[in-house]
Amino acid sequence: MFWTLLLADIIADYPLQSDRLVVAKKRLPGLVIHVAIHWVVMTLLLWSVLAIVWPYILAIVAIHFAIDSFKNYLGRIRPHWVINTYLLDQLLHVTSLVLVSALMAQSTELPVWQITKPWVAYALGLLLATHVWFVTERILYYRNDEQKTKINATMWPRIGVRLVVYLSIVAASLFSWLLALPAIIIIPLLYGRVNYPRWWSLLDIGVPAISALIVRLILAIYFVR
Repeated sequence: MFWTLLLADIIADYPLQSDRLVVAKKRLPGLVIHVAIHWVVMTLLLWSVLAIVWPYILAIVAIHFAIDSFKNYLGRIRPHWVINTYLLDQLLHVTSLVLVSALMAQSTELPVWQITKPWVAYALGLLLATHVWFVTERILYYRNDEQKTKINATMWPRIGVRLVVYLSIVAASLFSWLLALPAIIIIPLLYGRVNYPRWWSLLDIGVPAISALIVRLILAIYFVR
């Protein structure tokens, strides 16, 4: 359950949170929409056990609303704390999921900490290596307009490289290392379409590689059939 809740949180906070919604959620109507998206994603991913977990989903929704309201408050009184506010916000969200999951583990017989569906772990790793990393990069460079412009302009080719690296390593670890060979051709083609600082290629290859290895480790520890 915890890993599925974490996946739902990442899906709603990243792919399903547009730049327009980031601005809109600074006011109550937009915040309500954002929190509602979280509720819908959690409900869909946990549909098979919804009769048991719905109170915990509502608790997470309420906590998420409170955390984002606090983030909005910090944004008003400390507008220059962009990086700190972002990191604190993510830390509080993950902590809340851990606490609610711990309560769920005590109150139900569900396999809260175990992973019963490997695709949940693989999806987590994929999102962390691609969309989450892109947004985090953009926030870390929020004061550097030139770097932000380059990040935005090279978003899809670089995400494509990360996607290819991640999927190649996962496929190779599951089946055969031969499946990683197409990446040798695809990656140069993607990089040939962008103009960016060359050291970024180390991140684009290293981050998804580490993410894939961490996912394999998590599955080795928490996956149960």
